[in-house]
Amino acid sequence: MSATKRLGEAEGEFEMLLEKRIDDLIKAGWRVLASDFSEVAFEEWRKQALSCLTCLCGAEHAYTEYFRIKILKADPSNVLTGVGVLTAVNMQHRQGTSCTLDH
Repeated sequence: MSATKRLGEAEGEFEMLLEKRIDDLIKAGWRVLASDFSEVAFEEWRKQALSCLTCLCGAEHAYTEYFRIKILKADPSNVLTGVGVLTAVNMQHRQGTSCTLDH
């Protein structure tokens, strides 16, 4: 197998992992809402989601900054907002538009 083909396969696997990670965080946000709204669960979800956004989009991207600024207080409306941001990143990613670009 050529190095180019192996690299292409690795990139494909990485893309699938990114999609799964975003999907898992969106589902986790819904689980936080469906539970008795544990502040501990909210904080853990918030930290993981912010870390993922920072990795995917960069620390200064609008999605990351919005999430960091707006999703601070453990409140159900903030979870809805955060799930919306993650969904937007997910949709862009699935359409082949990386959020690391100036979008």
